[in-house]
Amino acid sequence: MELKLPAKGFTFPVGKRDVFIITERKNKTENLARKILRRLMMPENPDTIRELLYYMQPAELEIKQVKSSMLGEEFMRPMWEIHGKGFGGRGGWVDDDSTWVFVLE
Repeated sequence: MELKLPAKGFTFPVGKRDVFIITERKNKTENLARKILRRLMMPENPDTIRELLYYMQPAELEIKQVKSSMLGEEFMRPMWEIHGKGFGGRGGWVDDDSTWVFVLE
């Protein structure tokens, strides 16, 4: 599966980062949590599965062009936009390391 935006999937925090998993799956399941943990190379045990399922939120991912400025120069900068039911506006600059995006088949 390749990255096609806007994309649907799930988002959750890991430390100070936002993680977005692009997937066609619609429901949070233990099997999906296990696949995500394996993809992120994180420990797979009942506690991490339970915690991931608690924090996972269905969401959509887009790239928005945001006006930014540095040293008096204005330019457009791409930013990840993660939004879903009841929340919006999460994500960071595409070229920094604050948002991780993975495709899960």
